[in-house]
Amino acid sequence: MAGERHVDVWGREAPATEPVEREAQAERVLAAAVLHLAFEDLEKHRDAREVRRRRVFRDARTWVESDERRWPFSFLNVCDLLDLSPEALRAKLRALRN
Repeated sequence: MAGERHVDVWGREAPATEPVEREAQAERVLAAAVLHLAFEDLEKHRDAREVRRRRVFRDARTWVESDERRWPFSFLNVCDLLDLSPEALRAKLRALRN
């Protein structure tokens, strides 16, 4: 599918090529942004008292601690895509909490 012309989406204006490399790079950039946001949420909201901010922290912590792989941007899939060690990242996050 990637790299093929998507006439059904683009119509006759479909680009002749859709560089697979650019799509892969875009996925990595998005994955890195998701990971960065989780780190920010964990750091910024760790001592939060407001309900909404505590929820943001809890959601980020749950995402990081999850071993789920069904979602394309689950923590483990993001780590795989970025060639990072989930265990090392989790250890780093635990250290931030202390």
